[in-house]
Amino acid sequence: MSPAATAISLDSLCYRFGTKVVLNRLNLEVSPGECIAVLGTSGCGKSTLLRVIAGLLPPASGIVRLMGTDQVRTAPHQRDIAVVSQAAGSYDHLTVEENLRLAERLPSLNQATNLHAKQKATLLEQLEVLPLLGKKPPQLSGGQSQRVAIARAFLSGRSILLMDEPMAHLHEGLRDPIRSLIRKLQKTTGKTCIYITHDSAEACQLADRIAVLAEGTIQQIDSPPDIYRNPANHHVANLFGRPPIQWFDPQSLGWGDRRNPIGVRPNDWKILEINNEGNSLRRTEDLTSEHPADTSNRIAGVVREIQKIESDLWIEVTMPSHAGSQRSEEITLRVVCSEDCTRNPPMVGHRITLYPKHIYGW
Repeated sequence: MSPAATAISLDSLCYRFGTKVVLNRLNLEVSPGECIAVLGTSGCGKSTLLRVIAGLLPPASGIVRLMGTDQVRTAPHQRDIAVVSQAAGSYDHLTVEENLRLAERLPSLNQATNLHAKQKATLLEQLEVLPLLGKKPPQLSGGQSQRVAIARAFLSGRSILLMDEPMAHLHEGLRDPIRSLIRKLQKTTGKTCIYITHDSAEACQLADRIAVLAEGTIQQIDSPPDIYRNPANHHVANLFGRPPIQWFDPQSLGWGDRRNPIGVRPNDWKILEINNEGNSLRRTEDLTSEHPADTSNRIAGVVREIQKIESDLWIEVTMPSHAGSQRSEEITLRVVCSEDCTRNPPMVGHRITLYPKHIYGW
């Protein structure tokens, strides 16, 4: 993609904090109107990346292009960018309405992202900001403050929206509806968005593509389904799933002579058979051509613990290491059993036979 065809283009971007390399020749391209989630663990450089794009931190080297123009030497206020951070950042001496009017007066380089009067009214109504217009920021709750900050960013008319974990200090009950609103508004207004998060579920809900940041570089960038099912490496795989992927020595499971660790996500285990004191219940609904019953990757273990987590069952299964393995300790598997399994679930003490419908390995 040519720089002129991108809203944001980062070329060999480097940033150092003292002797520590935070961003190491990082490359990233974001198309106009696209939402990219930058996903990574705490301290990996996500917020630093956002600050460099916004012009709040100068890169050690590399190029930051916005709408095809090199912006490295452009002042932050002259960039066509609105920022929403973890802190709402409103002016405490002004009312909410006055804060929003200030945002509307910011110059915009892309008139197409400006909202007309009806869109503005709809925006404030959807974010439930209308009842807050006469209040000042210290009178607002955390959720209200963040909704005002989001409204201010969209009202600014700036074509690029940078969001740095704006849900970090909100409880889960507030996060989901606000995430849905952000996604809807971003698509409606056509703004280009980079959304910083450490939550893979949040990244999947909001983004067209997810960029995984680690060791100063983008490890992988892809659509949410593709990056979940086809991670580029162990680090990327570990960021997705709840509970996370579990890694095994394949020899300890009796799966051939492979030496590299293999991974199985807990919700990828399928229960083929439940044995209760000699009474076998075969789960025929799981024995499809995709998961044949006679596969060599079947394993058997004993259910040690079951937890009901929302609509799923989280099952802990133990089994001895395979006879050909160098390790002799017991292996513990984590299995997530969805609603279709809860109709006839295993019980603690039952012996079950499992099959992984997907195996990760490099």
